[in-house]
Amino acid sequence: MIRVVRSALCFVVSRKEFRMSEVPSPQFYTRKQGIELIRTELGIPVPISRFEKDAIASPRVAPVPAAQYGRQELYTREQLLDYARRLIREPEAA
Repeated sequence: MIRVVRSALCFVVSRKEFRMSEVPSPQFYTRKQGIELIRTELGIPVPISRFEKDAIASPRVAPVPAAQYGRQELYTREQLLDYARRLIREPEAA
């Protein structure tokens, strides 16, 4: 039996203990998880609606899904961070 217990200090997964800094990051992210990643890693307040519109309208703007699980499209960390960096532009000179 696999038991997962989450506390403030560590995770216990199948009798192996991981410290919070040692918990492996996921390989794939859903759109919602990707937006949270962008907000926490880069501090860019990208709304999920913007990402969804870009994903549907223009594959050149949003990343092409790396995988799919059921109906959910999954993206890698690098794809999501590259997408967010492409949204940033220099301020216009006044």
